Parts: sequence; structure tokens; C-alpha cells
Amino acid sequence: MEDWTSPIYAFFHPVPIIGNHAGRPYHEFRCFAKSCNKTVRRYLDKKDATSTSNMHKHAKVCWGIETVKAAMETPNAKESGCARGSL
Repeated sequence: MEDWTSPIYAFFHPVPIIGNHAGRPYHEFRCFAKSCNKTVRRYLDKKDATSTSNMHKHAKVCWGIETVKAAMETPNAKESGCARGSL
């Protein structure tokens, strides 16, 4: 978790659900928007296990393109201004 510094993490709950589906470990990130129940699952046994592209796709739909763009211009999630539901 200490390597998760991208501002995109500010749009999701800070602690992911850790699970295993059909022998495949994953992290499941829950959207922080109050009215959203969407989760983004990231399988850990893949070459792109650290990719945040699906998180970006969901955040743009849920929070808006401009909000995500503004957050991504900050150095990390803590400085994004949208950290953990302040939007």
C-alpha cells in the first residue's frame, strides 16, 4: 500500500478488499462516492497488477473528467484535494 501514491487512489476507500477468486488473488477497491457501490478489482497474478487504468475509467464516470484531471495534476493522493470523500 505504501507504493500506491497515484492521486487516483483518493477516489477509493483507503483499504482495499483482499480476496481470492478461483485461485487468483486480487485487491478490490471500493469507490468513495456516497451514492456509488462500484468496485474495481485488480488481479495480482497478472503482468499489469499495478495498473490503475480501470480505476481511472470508473473515477471519470463517477466523479467527472475535470475532477479526475485536476486530482491527477497533484503529486500524490494526499495532496489531491479530493482525498477520502472531501468532494
